[in-house]
Amino acid sequence: MGDAMKIQDYLKYNKLIMDGSMGTYYSKLTGNTTSMSENANLEDPETILAIHKSYIDAGARLIRTNSFASNRQVLQVTQEEQVKLITASYQLAKRAVTESEEEVYIACDIGPIPENGGRSEEDIFEEYKLICDTFLELNPEIFLFETFSDVRYIKQMVSYIKEKAPKVFIITNFCLDKNGYTANGISAANLLKEIVENKGIDAG
Repeated sequence: MGDAMKIQDYLKYNKLIMDGSMGTYYSKLTGNTTSMSENANLEDPETILAIHKSYIDAGARLIRTNSFASNRQVLQVTQEEQVKLITASYQLAKRAVTESEEEVYIACDIGPIPENGGRSEEDIFEEYKLICDTFLELNPEIFLFETFSDVRYIKQMVSYIKEKAPKVFIITNFCLDKNGYTANGISAANLLKEIVENKGIDAG
């Protein structure tokens, strides 16, 4: 976006429209219901690019990188392959914005790493750091931690990111059931309290 308005300033005067699901859209568009859309960053990049552009054409002014499930446990890839997929996700989003000639923000999208694989918290944290480092190499402006069930890893990652890139804008969102609780039994009120108290989180 070059010298375009920072998201902090944009949000003071505008409502920010975000894109929709990538995985669902990809499956519907291609008929591919067996492969994760994240793999398409390398295997079918033109389709991912087209989806990004479609959301921009529909009015989205923030698009997320196609990287929600880009962790090794879900994708069953090596660390080297993981880094390539994440890098490609940002490059495709950037290309979509450039080719659309619209002022659109890009959020580096990070979803929760499953904790059912017998891995330690330290090991999972190291993978989150790798994901963040891969994005930080690309000089992004925004990170989004999407559909988490608590703030354990988020708090660590916010500190980690802000130490390396203090001006990065960090957004968090959480997955709640109909009663307002996450899968880990945390209420929306408690999550909001945690977010407000964490000065590194810019929006939630």
